[in-house]
Amino acid sequence: MRCPKCAAEVPESDYVCGACGAYARSTSEDEPLVESSRLADSGVSFGHGLDPNSASIESLLALRVRKSARRWARWSMVLAALALLFPVLFGPMGLASGYVAWRLGERRLGTLGAALSAIGMVAGVVLATVALSVRGWE
Repeated sequence: MRCPKCAAEVPESDYVCGACGAYARSTSEDEPLVESSRLADSGVSFGHGLDPNSASIESLLALRVRKSARRWARWSMVLAALALLFPVLFGPMGLASGYVAWRLGERRLGTLGAALSAIGMVAGVVLATVALSVRGWE
């Protein structure tokens, strides 16, 4: 069988073309072939031990969402550390990043990132107040 997108040879048992990632055939005989690959367009990579021909699209996209949620959670923790220096700017950004991670399903790390951002924001304001009071508000 040939891929409808790139014309590469695809084994009969595969649903996805190994060369371009497009759907090589439909899952039932009534469905038309899909011309462009939703997987290739979404940027999903297969470097996580998943075979694109044996994994469902839903599981691959769920993996992508989990990776994105972890990225947002890590970013919120970085912003929490920066909130110590610039609390008004980086504190709310860290809170928002933690909330996005939480909404994407990374509940524990999202909550931790948002909490650390809030603590960093308060600690940054306290440190700035102490530093200014020691210097005499010059």
